[in-house]
Amino acid sequence: MREELARICKENLLEKKYLIVPRLALGYQILEEMAPEQPWINIEVVTPVSLARVLLGGEIEASGLRVPEDGELEGVVEKILAQLKQRGQLEYFAVLQDRESLSALVYPVINELRLSGIEISDLNPDHFINPRKGAEMQKIYQEYEGVLEEQKIVDRAAIIGPPPR
Repeated sequence: MREELARICKENLLEKKYLIVPRLALGYQILEEMAPEQPWINIEVVTPVSLARVLLGGEIEASGLRVPEDGELEGVVEKILAQLKQRGQLEYFAVLQDRESLSALVYPVINELRLSGIEISDLNPDHFINPRKGAEMQKIYQEYEGVLEEQKIVDRAAIIGPPPR
């Protein structure tokens, strides 16, 4: 990959280029490692979501939707977990919630499910080692999708994932 990137930089020295990576730190690391061999100019390191903001931002906003800031959706999950616990709808995750940030563990799962095109109805609690965990994941996922709809948020999966069925 680095050889291909170096070739592109050499052939398109002054043109604007985007290096799309899952994490910004990874992109900057790649560029730093490449710098001694091939100078690079006009490369913007972006994640898929930040690229969508650049390319589709106007269209997304015009449709009344918005792309969340980094970390915002983990906060949404944290709020959902707190509300479910307060309503007595968490048993399995309630024990874990008092430890490290449970939302930091649950949000990536929801994100991966959505990116994979797995919908709430695809989650069968009986397919989990602990069916209670499966039922609570369904509830958290359902609440998460409700918040996205209510607040008109377009998450990463809506931008780069498969289309809804």
